Amino acid sequence: MCRQECSRNTGYIGIHNFSRINAGGYEGGYFCPCHGAHYDASGRIRRGPAPLNLEVPPYSFRDNIIVIG
Repeated sequence: MCRQECSRNTGYIGIHNFSRINAGGYEGGYFCPCHGAHYDASGRIRRGPAPLNLEVPPYSFRDNIIVIG
């Protein structure tokens, strides 16, 4: 799990806090600049010090739209 200071004002770690990775075999994944963890596109830890996958925030579907939160 990413450290709390990586998240903004939410209780979740969202991809807006991460840099997309386009090299090194992690195409479509994310890199957390706070502590150096690499995640795949689904938020599973692939490399680095993070002990857990990213949390999936509560979500629902409204028509064809995903509503997060």
